[in-house]
This record gives sequence, structure tokens and C-alpha cells, in this order.
Amino acid sequence: DRFDGSALRPEMTYDLAVALVRSDDRAGAREALTDFRGAYREHSLHAEATRLLASLAHQDGDYDRSTELCTAYLEAYPDGPGAAEMRFLTAENLLLSGEVERAAEAYRAFLDAHPNARQATTAAFRLGDALWRLDRPDNAAELLAVVARGERTTPEHRFAARRIGEQRDRLV
Repeated sequence: DRFDGSALRPEMTYDLAVALVRSDDRAGAREALTDFRGAYREHSLHAEATRLLASLAHQDGDYDRSTELCTAYLEAYPDGPGAAEMRFLTAENLLLSGEVERAAEAYRAFLDAHPNARQATTAAFRLGDALWRLDRPDNAAELLAVVARGERTTPEHRFAARRIGEQRDRLV
């Protein structure tokens, strides 16, 4: 490649990955991001490359790989600009992998660390749902009631929280 010696090679590699994502070439993007992460560990875009690769793995249903990447991000950049997203994505990956207990713990950790994050309502709803699945209806009902009444709660979450509450009332 004629740009191998360029001082801008890392940025060009990262930009290629972003272009591949935008053109829906997910496999190419994952390859470019994996190459970038391996070759440019100290580069300022390493955190963003890790975050983007974790997101792609999640979207592709590779929840274990996404969780590994989220963990790598959080170990390297615990207070980085993508920390909230990586904590939330970890919880989502665990839930979608069927690891409900670990997902509940991850949602709780996310909410403790980022109570005002844009994903907080979704995390509280999912935590309540996970607690319900884990046969902890009292804890779940309390959380879901807060979600249903929340000012930032979307209509979908409000409806779903109420439906779960109705189911609980029928079972008690």
C-alpha cells in the first residue's frame, strides 16, 4: 500500500473503518477496527475504535465478543467518554446472552455509576424486568413503578412497566 509510511496511517485506517460502517460493510469495518486496535494501541482513537467495535459486535449478535471489548474499554478508560455506553452495552450483552443474574448486576452498576445517563430509564426498566425473571417481584415492582412514573420515561417503557405491574397483581 502506498500509504504504509504515512504519519497519517492510523487516522486513515480509522476513517476507513468508519466509512465501511456507514456503507454497511460490517465485516470490513470489524476487520479494519481490529487491525487498528492491534497496530495503534497508544493512539488517541484507540478508545473510540474499541467502542465502535464493541457496538458492531453487539449489533451483529456477537455478545461475548462485545462484552470482551466493553471490558477492555472500561479497564483502559474507566472514566472515558464512552464509559456509560460501555457499561450499558455490557448489561445488554449479558441479558441477551441469557445471563440474567449478571445482567441485573451490570444494570445496577450502570445505574449507580451513571444515574442521569440517557440510557438510565431503559436500564432501570431492564433491571426491573431482570429482577422479575429472577423471582424478585417486590424489588422489580418498586423499580418498574418508578420507571412508569418517570418524566423521561418513553410511552413504550411506561406501557411495558404498567403491563408487568398488572401481571404481578394477577399473580399475587
